[in-house]
Amino acid sequence: MTSLKPDVMAGDSLEIKASDAADTVKEEHDEDMTETNPWAVESLDDFLHYCCPECDVKSQYREFFVSHALLNHPQVSVKLI
Repeated sequence: MTSLKPDVMAGDSLEIKASDAADTVKEEHDEDMTETNPWAVESLDDFLHYCCPECDVKSQYREFFVSHALLNHPQVSVKLI
């Protein structure tokens, strides 16, 4: 019977380690989801962008967008200024 006691203790210790490992994996998974989830933003304003109709440039900043348009696209309308 004394040989069962160390086995039970070892089993208990392994259970705790497995539980700790599961918590760590869950935390890492939650962090990964936050980093890769495109919907995890602080504000809906993060989805608002000025999109160039001639190329793939997108910017949240009007000044940058206007500057990009004036410097890169000769057909830009004066109305952007």
